[in-house]
Amino acid sequence: MLPPSGQGHPISAIRCRLAQGSGRRAFDVAMSIWGETVSPLANSPTRRTPTRSGCLVPVEASPDTIIGMATDDDVAKLLFPIGHCIGAYHDLPASNDHFTQVRVRADVNRLSDGQFAIWGLAHGTPDRPPEQPWNREAVLTAARRAGVDQAEQVLESLIDDGLLFETTPGTDFAVDFARRHRLIPLMLGLGNTAEEPWIYSVGMLGMPIVQLSAMAYDLYKWAHLDPNLWVACEGAAAAAVRVGIDDPLATDPLQMLNALLGTLHYMLSPNAVYLDSEGLAS
Repeated sequence: MLPPSGQGHPISAIRCRLAQGSGRRAFDVAMSIWGETVSPLANSPTRRTPTRSGCLVPVEASPDTIIGMATDDDVAKLLFPIGHCIGAYHDLPASNDHFTQVRVRADVNRLSDGQFAIWGLAHGTPDRPPEQPWNREAVLTAARRAGVDQAEQVLESLIDDGLLFETTPGTDFAVDFARRHRLIPLMLGLGNTAEEPWIYSVGMLGMPIVQLSAMAYDLYKWAHLDPNLWVACEGAAAAAVRVGIDDPLATDPLQMLNALLGTLHYMLSPNAVYLDSEGLAS
């Protein structure tokens, strides 16, 4: 159970679960290599089924709850995917020639199966141990298990193309990352409940998928209205000061950003959010 307001970290506790009785559904980014479906997490508690045709496929998994906690010691360089998957594209009927489209602002990138596999794995896995940062090595390990050819070269090319971005929480590089990117919601905000009013859910109607603290939910709802994530954190911190909150985790935009980065993969992996380049659409 997440702590009530005022206990524990305001952002770092994130749960991914479904309503009681429906089991937990994890979402995976579509991957199909050489025409065969591969599942690098087939034996994990949150089994994921990649497909070629769609970005995210719900799969029944065990009903346990995932709790992700960011810690002050988790300062390893993290790897994040940039862009919004808008699906596969096939030129001709009954043809295997295809690519997958990932949009960054108004630009659409065409990804091969190998590129899409690496980009998809960069979203993270909800079942990873909380102490394991989702960084370059974690993604490459998962890619090798999935049979992705030349995974390291593909990863480097995606970084060069701006579709992957590395940053280290707690450093100036984290602020630079936040100034370059926006946080965009992809699911419905479902609010809280009378039973657990300190927990806020996002997901689909009748299907909560990610559960957030009040602070994280505030960023989920409002951050996309700002030109970048750093401006959003500054605005949220200023609002906390105005209403009399004195917790530095809520009033210091840098601490807020670091906490968010430490748990962001728990929102990226079920496709609750995506990261876009900075700047508001005209």
